[in-house]
Amino acid sequence: MITMNLRMIITAVWLYERTGLGSTLAYLGLIELAVRIPANMYGGVFADRLDRKKLIAFTQLSSFIFIGLMTFLESFSNLEIWHVYLVTAILSATSVFGNPSRSALTARVVPRNVLAHAVAMNTITWQVGTIVTPFLFFVTSFAWKEQATESLVLSFWINTLFALISVASPLFIRESGKALDSKDKTNIHRNLVEGFKYVIAHPILPGLYILDIGVTVVSYYRELFPIFAKQLYSRGRDAVAILTAFNAIGSIFGEVF
Repeated sequence: MITMNLRMIITAVWLYERTGLGSTLAYLGLIELAVRIPANMYGGVFADRLDRKKLIAFTQLSSFIFIGLMTFLESFSNLEIWHVYLVTAILSATSVFGNPSRSALTARVVPRNVLAHAVAMNTITWQVGTIVTPFLFFVTSFAWKEQATESLVLSFWINTLFALISVASPLFIRESGKALDSKDKTNIHRNLVEGFKYVIAHPILPGLYILDIGVTVVSYYRELFPIFAKQLYSRGRDAVAILTAFNAIGSIFGEVF
């Protein structure tokens, strides 16, 4: 959670400081949208076929490799805009690809009678990570200075460190990660079609998905915080950190109350 959130803040700020154009952040959002939908669909299929702990570890390993690559390039001042877009596309796909496995493992580890509380705690934990992340960015990007113009390379290195920790974390889960009802011999695309038919025929799920899509479209604005910080508050990295933190605090209040 910290790894992904910190990457999103760093790349958005880096792009906006590099170009000064809001369109670069819009392209970043379009790239994420383009890869997230197919990655999520295939992630659900593979979560029913493969060891979920290993699948999550693989997605985290991808994060470590590509965030480390950006860090290496930035350390030598060789990071380019297209590098950021390419890494964003890959990591958006891999992070979403592992989401179904995370949800399935939660249902496996937690007793059914407290599953709803576990789901709520997962969301709260996500938001707590979103609060911690901007403070990490605030310190490592030198945002506490009046005019922070230093390179973001320290933030990149801290992000790489958290990515490394995330690689091993799923393997410490004691519960088996293998699917109880394996579908190894079933065609992957047939599974996708069957899942789509099930959702369409369900009396509740289509409405929930439409609602979720609508909420996501109008609420996914965090990557625009560098623009808000500059245009609304005439600030820089410090305002981005504060906006990100308060956005998460509001989400936690919504979860609790």
